[in-house]
Amino acid sequence: MEPRAYRFRVVNAANQRFFELFLNLAKDPIQVPSLVNVQQIGGDGGLLPSRVALHKLLLAPGERADLLVDFSGYAGKTVTLSNGAAAPFRAGTWCTPIMPRCTS
Repeated sequence: MEPRAYRFRVVNAANQRFFELFLNLAKDPIQVPSLVNVQQIGGDGGLLPSRVALHKLLLAPGERADLLVDFSGYAGKTVTLSNGAAAPFRAGTWCTPIMPRCTS
């Protein structure tokens, strides 16, 4: 890749799997991740009103995202796309008006 900005259009084509995507500079999978900055510019509803800076992107099945990544500061380095979501995915503790009891 050239050390410049790129636009990525990402879609989760899995039928049940969630993905927590991030760009990682760590050279070994057991190292603590060194995350690359990403800017989300769009999603399922089209372009966002302004860019959103993030390190990780959570995608549900069928969800799309438009991303900008500037690789100009990473010339000569290896950047790896990684997934941090567990399978099966558990979002944590949640409550709804229909189900007043919280689950975890």
